[in-house]
Amino acid sequence: MFLSVLIAVIVTAIVFSVYQIIKFPGFRVSRSIIIAAPRSTVFTHVDDLRNWNSWLPWATLDTDAQVRFEGSTSGSGATLGWSGNAQAGTGNITILDSVTDESIRLRLEFVRPHPGVTTTEFVFSDADEQCRVTWTISGRNNLPARLFALYINLDKSVGGPIEDGLTMLKNTLEHRPEAAGD
Repeated sequence: MFLSVLIAVIVTAIVFSVYQIIKFPGFRVSRSIIIAAPRSTVFTHVDDLRNWNSWLPWATLDTDAQVRFEGSTSGSGATLGWSGNAQAGTGNITILDSVTDESIRLRLEFVRPHPGVTTTEFVFSDADEQCRVTWTISGRNNLPARLFALYINLDKSVGGPIEDGLTMLKNTLEHRPEAAGD
């Protein structure tokens, strides 16, 4: 009897795991914040990759990481590459599309420690006389990521740093001297 129950539990766990792996081929995590600054100011700040270290939450993982820019630092085609410690890893961010004061779509490629590619998008809209910024990260899950998703809440593990980054962006833009005159 015990053996039959044990086998049933194991088979159920395997079937559930296979279902979960098939069910979650991709992910999408999105967060928004209101920033007390004009939309054009917020857009211009995010569109220039040189500004990202002031608000990107992952930049704090290795403050000594080597950063390089390819081509322009803003607009379509701008690329930021980094190489850091084991936590920061190595990768590239490339702006795919930049629509002035409306949206920025990027390709984020992680080379190490966990290779993968995601799409990141920022959408800027008016919120009274302020700017609403929506930051979305989405991508396809390879098999290890699908297994990881069985045990980790991706919305929480990715959403938390997005919220932190949006808060740092808000603080950066609302507390700079020229923000009052924008």
